[in-house]
Amino acid sequence: FPAISAEEPDLERRVASLRRARPVSEPGTEFHYSDPNYQVLARLIEVLTGEPWARYLARQVFAPLGMSRTLATATAAEAERQAPDLAEGHVLVFGRPVPRAELDGQVAGSTGVVSTAEDMARWLITQSTGGVGLLSREGVAVMQSPPPGVPGGYGMGWQVVTPEQGPRRIEHTGV
Repeated sequence: FPAISAEEPDLERRVASLRRARPVSEPGTEFHYSDPNYQVLARLIEVLTGEPWARYLARQVFAPLGMSRTLATATAAEAERQAPDLAEGHVLVFGRPVPRAELDGQVAGSTGVVSTAEDMARWLITQSTGGVGLLSREGVAVMQSPPPGVPGGYGMGWQVVTPEQGPRRIEHTGV
């Protein structure tokens, strides 16, 4: 199922379109990263809170952390309108960044967060200090721990590098 879809104009329709998706393996037998799963989580936030995903993030995550120059958007086109000085997108080709316009489509939940280096530093400080100001230490530990049986060390948005692989760290690539 495509990670980004321009066919559905809003998150509600995007998630409804997932009715056509089929698992690539039996649940619980293999790990597969999937952007649409994060779109389902964003829609779940909307349904449970009664407010748009972007507004919820602004109120519950960005504001408490002082991330005043960070915003969430539902589409790449919306990101360009809200952040006109946004840097051009890139993709890696044989390890080298190549300029490329962002694909437009529904990105809420899986991508769509635009930030600054200063605001990202605030997010990373929160992650490295056990969630102070936003989450409990236990909540951060769960986010940074792969579930049993997940190969490659992926845990709730973070790729976890274990001491066996090198210095322990968490990381996540992205555009």
